[in-house]
Amino acid sequence: MKPKKRKQSIMEGYKYNDTNIIPPILLSSSAISINKNNENEADQSILTERQRRAKMSENFSVLQSMVPTLLKSFKPPKEKIITETTNYIKYLEQEAKRLESLKKCQFKEPKSVLSKCTNHNSSKNVAVSNGATFFAIQLPVRQGLVLEVVKVFEKHRAEVLEARV
Repeated sequence: MKPKKRKQSIMEGYKYNDTNIIPPILLSSSAISINKNNENEADQSILTERQRRAKMSENFSVLQSMVPTLLKSFKPPKEKIITETTNYIKYLEQEAKRLESLKKCQFKEPKSVLSKCTNHNSSKNVAVSNGATFFAIQLPVRQGLVLEVVKVFEKHRAEVLEARV
């Protein structure tokens, strides 16, 4: 009986310096694991970038919904969203300054306005509740009087919710 010939691996028989055999490459070798680590890092990097872009898109959508001039636009470019947002912020800052100055004027003027009224047939009541101011004004009938009163409210940019004549 002849001994069976065993199959040789690719690297069998190769020698290094006539004494050491070069070991075969195994799946657990460091070269393959480094390559797999690089693939995992690349996959992780791609995933992170996708998440970042999704978050940015979500933020632009939220920003678009908050700026009134962009509400009618279906999908404006990001440049337009940023431009309109900065314009809207500037507008809001100006509006805040205007309201602050109006607030200061309102605290000063009512004393002088009330003291000018000397007609004994008239009455006025002012009530403030939760930041809203209510005026009740009773005056004798005179042509153009309602227009005069409305102009005063308009001058001070007051919002008239109800008026009875």
